[in-house]
Amino acid sequence: MGGISLKGASIGFDDFDGVPRLCVMRGGSVVTEFELDENPDGPGVSSNLEIKVANPPSATISLPVGTPDLPPAKFARVLPQYIDAHLPIPVADCSFACVAYGGSDIAYVTRDSDLRSRLETLSAKHGIDPVRVVPLAHALWEYALAGNDTAGRGLVIAFSGETRTLLVAGAGAAPETQVICPTNPAEIATALRLAFAGGAWQTASLLIAAGPRHRTAGEAFKLFANNTDSVTATPGSPAFYAARAIASETPGSGWFRDANLRTGVFAHKSSQKSARRKLVFTAAAFALLAAVLFAVSHRNLATASRREAASAAELRSAVNEVAGYNVASRGAHAVEAAKAAAPARIDPAVEAYRLDTVAAALDAATRFCGQHGVKLKSLSITAAGVSASGEAPDAQSPAALAGLLAGLGLAAQLAEPPKQAAPDAPWQFMIVPLR
Repeated sequence: MGGISLKGASIGFDDFDGVPRLCVMRGGSVVTEFELDENPDGPGVSSNLEIKVANPPSATISLPVGTPDLPPAKFARVLPQYIDAHLPIPVADCSFACVAYGGSDIAYVTRDSDLRSRLETLSAKHGIDPVRVVPLAHALWEYALAGNDTAGRGLVIAFSGETRTLLVAGAGAAPETQVICPTNPAEIATALRLAFAGGAWQTASLLIAAGPRHRTAGEAFKLFANNTDSVTATPGSPAFYAARAIASETPGSGWFRDANLRTGVFAHKSSQKSARRKLVFTAAAFALLAAVLFAVSHRNLATASRREAASAAELRSAVNEVAGYNVASRGAHAVEAAKAAAPARIDPAVEAYRLDTVAAALDAATRFCGQHGVKLKSLSITAAGVSASGEAPDAQSPAALAGLLAGLGLAAQLAEPPKQAAPDAPWQFMIVPLR
């Protein structure tokens, strides 16, 4: 990118269909965009650039959490336990982010092993060390909302690559569902009719056809939008629509309102430096405060003594609340006693979440998939039911899986009979909510 000033620029990287594309934006306008050449002898992008990438849809689970009536600090504490209770993947083995869409929150979850593999592949093939890794569906949704008037109608985005298409749809501020399907008009139209059935936006929507195969998506939209008030639109430079969306994506307010999946042990070095700067500043502030307190301590000994007594009482109250009983010991021993008792106590909010049947149903479904060799490619949980796609070694397992989900309390049915691309190929299937 010689000759291009990157000061104040935002760079988005997309490889959904296997072709790496880069978009450089500044102030909401595109500076340049191009495809990256595959370079088997070394990285193709400077590792010093601050680049944002998308997490693959097949490696991202979306989990609606509604609108928790909890203070931010408590919600941040409850969220990992909620995820752990509702997904068959232990939250300790995952990275997650929570995004607030108006009055509805959605948690995005990915396995640590998938995120690690994603970062290693980006570094090895392209020399990219991304500052942010965000769900592709989230980036597309926010970008489409920002650039289009969707008041009073729904929004459907089809980003079509060479072999597969990501569909994201909903009404209002939040995406209601997302599905991956093969890139051909009939498959896309079927997914729109069946997987998105029942949405209030079904008969009057803005349909955005984007991606390298946007014309295929447009053909599918013609089939889907027949006898409806829906309008089809194709954005400029449709192949780079995802790269533009990723470049335009912005951080949220606070870690539990930000779509960045690269946190914790996977946090980018720039985030770690920022955290260290904050730590140094905080330490300096505490040091100054300690010096001031020491200087006035001789004059305020009585006040300090009263504050000490109050602090001790507050500590005892906090320790008793954590432990769930009145702890007789004091000081460090009291803290250790509370820590030992804490795991036995379940937060009331978490206990309420566990009453949901979703956790038990997904646990049973996971066992079923493992026993029958079924591989899930996508999974979406909404108030309407479950949408999923995948492949099975035989034609009977998909129907059995759909029946299992329905029997365990989740609205689910097989969209259509499973299909094979070739005689020896796996059976492709799609599960959608009951209509």
